[in-house]
Amino acid sequence: MPPRSPYTIHLVVLLLILASVQVYLFVKARRRIRRSGLTPRFKSLLVASLALFVGFMQVPYIALFIGPEPGVRSAYAVLKYPFAVWSFGAIGTALLLGARDLVSHFRGRVRARRRNPRPVNLERRAFLGRAFGAVAATPMVATAYGATFDTGRLEIVRKTLPFTSLPPSFDGLTILQASDIHSGLSMDPATLRKLVQQMNALRPDLVLLTGDYISASMKDLDPFLSAFASLRAPMGVIAALGNHEYMYGRIDRIKDGIAEIGVTVIFPIAAKRGVSLTLSGHYHGGQLALSLPGVTLSAAHLVTPYPEGLFVEGRGLLYVNRGIGTTGPPVRLHARPELTLITLSRA
Repeated sequence: MPPRSPYTIHLVVLLLILASVQVYLFVKARRRIRRSGLTPRFKSLLVASLALFVGFMQVPYIALFIGPEPGVRSAYAVLKYPFAVWSFGAIGTALLLGARDLVSHFRGRVRARRRNPRPVNLERRAFLGRAFGAVAATPMVATAYGATFDTGRLEIVRKTLPFTSLPPSFDGLTILQASDIHSGLSMDPATLRKLVQQMNALRPDLVLLTGDYISASMKDLDPFLSAFASLRAPMGVIAALGNHEYMYGRIDRIKDGIAEIGVTVIFPIAAKRGVSLTLSGHYHGGQLALSLPGVTLSAAHLVTPYPEGLFVEGRGLLYVNRGIGTTGPPVRLHARPELTLITLSRA
């Protein structure tokens, strides 16, 4: 077994960030509870319940590290939905509250330096505090919406791409692209089998798989291979490996397993030649995106000029698929899972 330092580093950094966020929110909520007009006994009960909830929300992270063992899978299934909402929603809420704390801190310092500060309007402050509390809950609500509606709604994106040099025999050829499957606790065997059925129902001439078949462990490989062994296309199925295979897997074992189910890994050869169409995945469309009129914002849109969709440079076309699965908590927002069915045509 090769060293898993990239996975360990990734996991530790992620856990530290999420732990810091959740501790911050717990402290803020406990302070608010203690300042309330509730009875001391009820305050203690609320604080204890909140601490218990935050503790339970760490269990899915342990489950993601251990892998898809039967007992772990059962526990994860129970906590998956609140875990998804809490994990991503907590980050947004913490950022909003943290920004407010910083603004309040600097306003307090400015006020302290004034010789004749205006008296504080306590009623107005209380109203603004309640209003901001509602705003701070927005990330939780948005994440709940994404986990409920967007995460499981597979979108079939159909594209017809024209090429001047396309051979007549390829005119009308259909290519199905699937990416970022992320077999694991959030993409269980039953979901994988349903996905393959949907792919076969589209009857493509050729299937291209563009990486990230496992989530975070070699234990995720066998369920993927078992489901995708029944994937069929007249011209075959071709696969390229993704970063999750290199970070968390054993490359030789993955390549052998893919070959055993009749899928070809050829990508390094194709990359050395001038190609007119490149298909990619990786970014999940940001996984969590904010859609505004004329613009979409997400982490992917900040780090790459090619976050999702079709891009044209000269005679070259690039299509970036949003992928099927998720990384980390199983939630998507305005970045629905995607299968892309591409039809080639002569320009």
